[in-house]
Amino acid sequence: MKNLFISELIPEFLISKEIEEGNSKSTIKAYNYDLEKYIEIVGDSNIELVTPTKIRLFIKSLKDKNYTKRAIARKIA
Repeated sequence: MKNLFISELIPEFLISKEIEEGNSKSTIKAYNYDLEKYIEIVGDSNIELVTPTKIRLFIKSLKDKNYTKRAIARKIA
């Protein structure tokens, strides 16, 4: 299987959310922002290398920035 990095998959993911699920432009922008922040904090890696540990690191970073539980839940949904 080809090594697919998170950043390479974002455009297709966002198109899917907009066209197939009918999400609004503002929701799409929020998804894009959240994914960019994930990459900024954890790094752009092969999608197969995303682990619970990396996700916990992202969540910890959000908590350290005083995001609410609700905001964190939306960002990792």
